[in-house]
Amino acid sequence: MLTTLVIQITGATAGAVVHKQQGPVADLAGHVARVASSLGLETSSLRAFETEDEAIFPLAESRLAVTVEDSRVVSVAAIPEPVAWLHISLDGGTVAPTGTRYVERGQTLTVSGELREGQSPTSRLMEELTGGPWGIEMVHELGIDLLSPLVAVSAGVISGSWTMPSDARDGLYVLSDARLGTFGAYRVKQADPSAAEFKVVRSM
Repeated sequence: MLTTLVIQITGATAGAVVHKQQGPVADLAGHVARVASSLGLETSSLRAFETEDEAIFPLAESRLAVTVEDSRVVSVAAIPEPVAWLHISLDGGTVAPTGTRYVERGQTLTVSGELREGQSPTSRLMEELTGGPWGIEMVHELGIDLLSPLVAVSAGVISGSWTMPSDARDGLYVLSDARLGTFGAYRVKQADPSAAEFKVVRSM
């Protein structure tokens, strides 16, 4: 496993990392001196820490928390990414006894829901989140088609509707956390991944 070297300016706040290097460091003191020189700083103004936790290496400075004790960096850890949980529901089409929603081309689907602090539907509604249009990317189960309905978010409440296009492929469409991405500073995850699923079918 490679070593990650994290260097912080003395007195800087948590996360103020000025240099990260992944790879073995034979002479830590000498390396810190060279980094200080390249940054136009005094060696005494830097603190260094070696770790084998490669997961922190790709993270942005704002995602790192640096702990300092007795003028030394003693640990560097990732700050958990804040999460907004998507509680979504669909209306439209036909729902079979099995719970599967079938939608024909030309029919309208209405999207409603909320962004909440937790997976529980009773967790706090994140009223501070407002914006849009926000694209909800629905992917065909075979990865051969993509539907991207736009919704609005107002005080944490989601609303929108779209008509199923005439060229939509038959089959199951699903919404993944990876496709949801972020909303503002929050990573969006689904409270119930099956809630947004539907199948496009020919006229019954």
